[in-house]
Amino acid sequence: MNGKKGKALSVCVGAAMLISTSFGLAACGGGSRGSNLGEHEVGDRIEISFLCDANAVSEDAWVGLITAYNDGQGLEDGVYVSARMQAGASSPAASIFTRGEDYAYNVVAVCDSQNAFQTLAIRRDSNHAPDGYFLDLTPYAEADEDFQNNTIPENVMNWWRMTYNQNARQGAGQEKHVIGAGQTLLGVPYGTNPQFNWYNERLFEESGINVISCEEERLAEEYPNVQPHGYAEYKEAPFEGAVQSENLAGEQVYKVFNNRIGMNWEEQRYLFKCFTKEYNSSSSPTNYGFASEYWFNYGWSVGGDVMGFNGQDYDFTLMDDSANYIVTKDGTVINGNTYAAGEIVRYEDKVNQSNIASMDGVYAIESIYNAVKEYLSVQVPTANTVDVKDGVTYKGYGVATPELGSADNWFNTAQIVMVRGTTEGIRNRFESDSAADFDICPAETYREYEGGSVYYDGEETFANEYLKVIGETYDGEEYTGELKVVDGTPIVGNTTTAGISQGLVIPACSDPDKYQAAWDFISWVATEGQQYIAYTNTLSPVATDVLFSDAYVENEAIAQGKNFYAVAMMASNVSRGDWGYFENGSWVTDWSDYFNNNLRYGRNTISEFLAEKADDAKNALNNMYCVIKGIR
Repeated sequence: MNGKKGKALSVCVGAAMLISTSFGLAACGGGSRGSNLGEHEVGDRIEISFLCDANAVSEDAWVGLITAYNDGQGLEDGVYVSARMQAGASSPAASIFTRGEDYAYNVVAVCDSQNAFQTLAIRRDSNHAPDGYFLDLTPYAEADEDFQNNTIPENVMNWWRMTYNQNARQGAGQEKHVIGAGQTLLGVPYGTNPQFNWYNERLFEESGINVISCEEERLAEEYPNVQPHGYAEYKEAPFEGAVQSENLAGEQVYKVFNNRIGMNWEEQRYLFKCFTKEYNSSSSPTNYGFASEYWFNYGWSVGGDVMGFNGQDYDFTLMDDSANYIVTKDGTVINGNTYAAGEIVRYEDKVNQSNIASMDGVYAIESIYNAVKEYLSVQVPTANTVDVKDGVTYKGYGVATPELGSADNWFNTAQIVMVRGTTEGIRNRFESDSAADFDICPAETYREYEGGSVYYDGEETFANEYLKVIGETYDGEEYTGELKVVDGTPIVGNTTTAGISQGLVIPACSDPDKYQAAWDFISWVATEGQQYIAYTNTLSPVATDVLFSDAYVENEAIAQGKNFYAVAMMASNVSRGDWGYFENGSWVTDWSDYFNNNLRYGRNTISEFLAEKADDAKNALNNMYCVIKGIR
């Protein structure tokens, strides 16, 4: 396992990234689809076989990627890749990893969805894989200087790490396999299918909303009078050319939507309110503002989750009502672990640091209970109850529809103004008749502003809630809309989104003499090869140097004029959904049907859900064979 330096990027790759009018990667090589790709023969190179997940949409990109490797870096590595391209191959059968070495693939694509990577990672085969289906890639990664310079975020890479424990057992307090930071590297991610939001820009503009696209760090230079909000309203024009219109409170304001900053909860629910006929019958062009199935972005934005390891066993934490904490000072030590400013304290550290509420260097933010309550309230009808807690009854906002079966059709036909999307679905959206109306923005997140975000005209109910206007005076003070900052740290939560990712593994049952050659190819895909993943139309790359490059964000052949910066934001902060946390998803299905079919419609309350499902959910969690460290 020799460390390699200075892998040469083939001319083919460089040329491909300059193409902006059409997809032309496959033209770089003379190969055709199938096992023989590239102008150069195998010769005396080591030939490895690759089981590749490619369908009719993504196959051209994979042909281009493998051709570029075979005609470029593969010549230097002494490696030639032969590929079998098969749709759905990243959910491989266990038999792929129990073959004799003469019949085994050398590299296999695996996804991290339910019953895939995590399920296979804990399996053993006494004949062909006694130490596990997947080869330990840690020593190869540590010896490869090029790979060490990859720009795949650690939070993405850590989901592909797991240390096997032969004594792992079901039950609370038992030994477990450990997933996450510091564990054995079993796979290397190469692409992901992150969630983001589509919005109808035509309807925004017709409603008097000024749409801008500006990263937060560039606002001061490009829009010096615009504050870092996803959506905000201004008393005075914040930039030349901004149009004025009437808001829900009947005021003439300047509405600004920045599609490169995630809205906070208050901004999002207010914007949805503007596009819901129940609240805005005379002006709303749509029935509802939104449709979304998933709670992840709300809960993860405050560092919460459906489960939390307390140091001994798992708690079912989807409705944990204790505060979460953002660290405001670098080097703050909590439960023996050191945090940087801006990080959110993990559950295990929070519950084991008894004095955390009074500690210096931390700031309390919302609980995951409030995050999930917010998510539910958005879609629960106004007549229905989300929860009754401490004598307070929380009713639904009714600004999103809980009916999801026709959500894409409703969005395409302008019946809702925003909907969740994924990279995999972009191509279909581009091909819709109304594609010119749509653009992309980040999913919602947690952000606090000095003076808060909303005020009430009368009783403190959602019907009487309005967004504060920047430049107006409230309670004797002018509202500036500035981010809340504590100890120099902005109070901004995680931008984490859910997505199914794909990675490459080396079957341990394959020929050991080809392990290094297989790794060389994997290392290249994780670095130089990321440029080709950008063209698959089914996945986003995971390397940030490609995600945020003009070759991706501004590439007309890929983005077609849409805001792919938002896609890059979400892809660089992607996380595995709860369905793929452990070796199977049974612990989720035990309670998720109730959650989706009852809570999201307001047929039952959160308290009723907890009374019926919480104990069983905790037991199901502790019957998993794995625990997650350093991620959740």
